[in-house]
Amino acid sequence: MYVFDEFEGDDNKVLKDIQHDLYSNSVSIIYSKLKDSYLKSCDIVSVKNDAYHFLYSNKFFDHRILQDVHDLIAAYYRLCKSNINLSLLTDDKITIEFFKNDWNNFLIYEVDKMSRCPDVVQAFVIVVTNPNNDTGMLGESMLAYHLIDRYGTWFANVCKRFVRKSTSWLNSLPNP
Repeated sequence: MYVFDEFEGDDNKVLKDIQHDLYSNSVSIIYSKLKDSYLKSCDIVSVKNDAYHFLYSNKFFDHRILQDVHDLIAAYYRLCKSNINLSLLTDDKITIEFFKNDWNNFLIYEVDKMSRCPDVVQAFVIVVTNPNNDTGMLGESMLAYHLIDRYGTWFANVCKRFVRKSTSWLNSLPNP
C-alpha cells in the first residue's frame, strides 16, 4: 500500500501508519465480505454462474485489485477524523491501539453497508473475475464511482484523485 495525502490537511501520520500496517487484513475483509454477499445472493436465486464458481473456489486474490477501494475508504476515514487534534496522536501504545480498533470497526461497518449495495457487489465481481486487465480496471473505476457517490459531495470535493479515477468508466458507456 502506498500512502498518499488525499486531501488538504491529510497529514495524520499515526492514522496513515495504522492503515498501512493493517492493509493486508483490511483488504481481506473487503474481499471476504463482498465475495460472501455475492455468493449468498446467487444461492438465494439458485444461480451458479461462472463468477459464482470462480469466487466459490478461489481462495487467493491479487490484493492490488482492491487497493483503490481500500485507499478510498481509508481516506474517507481520515477525512472524518481530520478534526482530531493531531498533537494528541502520538506513538503512545494506547492511542495506537484505540485507532487500530477504531479503523478496523469503521472498515467492517463500511464494507457491511457496501455489501448490501448491488452496484458495488457487481463492480466487485467484475474486478475480481478480471484481475489486471481492461475489464477489471473498468470495474475498479465503477467501485470508486459508487463509493464516492456514497460518501457525497463533501468527499468528492476534497479527494480529487478518486473522482478522476471513478469517472473513467462513465466515459466508456455508449451515448444514448
